[in-house]
Amino acid sequence: MKKLFFAFIAIILSFNFAYGLKLKNGSYLVKYKFINFAVSPTVGEHKYEVLIKNKRAVRAIDLNSAKEVALNRVFGLQEVVNFLKGNNRGLIVKYKKGVYILKPKKIGYFKIFIESVKRVNSNISLNPIVRKKLELQKNIRKWNRKNIKSYKFRLQDGYFAKDYPEGVELTVKNGKIVSAIDVRSYKKIALDSRFLTINELFSIVRDNIKNSKVDYNLRYGYPSYIKLSNGRAIAAFYLKPLR
Repeated sequence: MKKLFFAFIAIILSFNFAYGLKLKNGSYLVKYKFINFAVSPTVGEHKYEVLIKNKRAVRAIDLNSAKEVALNRVFGLQEVVNFLKGNNRGLIVKYKKGVYILKPKKIGYFKIFIESVKRVNSNISLNPIVRKKLELQKNIRKWNRKNIKSYKFRLQDGYFAKDYPEGVELTVKNGKIVSAIDVRSYKKIALDSRFLTINELFSIVRDNIKNSKVDYNLRYGYPSYIKLSNGRAIAAFYLKPLR
C-alpha cells in the first residue's frame, strides 16, 4: 500500500511540475546545471546560481569559475525562467530525487537540472566569496550553540592517506585530541600533528575561503568535507558527542 501511495504522489507531482512552478512575486535563488550533450562534458556542462526577482533574472554566477556572468551568456536561462513562471511550452519536465529535469520535446541535445529554488531576501549577495564567508559563520555559530567540547569522530585527510588509508578515529576532550585509532586495524596509534579537531577544520576553511569547496554537517554544522585548490581532500564524519 505504501508503494502505491508514493507512486500516486509521484504522478501528481509530475503532473503539476509539467506546468511549471508558477512562483509568486519575490526574490528567489535558483541553482541549476545545464548539460549540452553535443560536446564533451568538460565543455558542455555549466553550473549556475541565478537571482530571480519578480519572475525576472537579474544576476547570475557561474559556479564553475565562481564569477558573475552576463545574463545573455547563461545557458538555459530562458527555459528556467519560463519554468518558474509556469510556462513549459516545448519542454518535457520530470521530477526525480528533489531535482527538476527539463529537456526539449523535439530533438535537442541539452538537459537542465534545477537543484534548488529558495526564497531569499532581495538584497542577498551573489558574490561567491561573501556567500562562503556567511555560510562559514552560520555553521560556526551552529557548532558553538551545540557547546560540544568532547567528542569522537572519524577523519580522513590526504595528508596522511598513505599511512592511514581508511582514516583515523579521534577522541577529543575539552578541545584537545587525547587518543587516536587506525580505522583499518582498529589499533591505538600515536598522536600526530596532522590530526585535526573540528575547530581546526573550521580554521582550514577560513584560511582557504577563496579556493575551497565545503560541505557542512546539517545537524552539528562542522565541515564534513573540504576540497582545497591543491587537491587535498578532508572528510569528517560519524561525530558522537561525549559527556
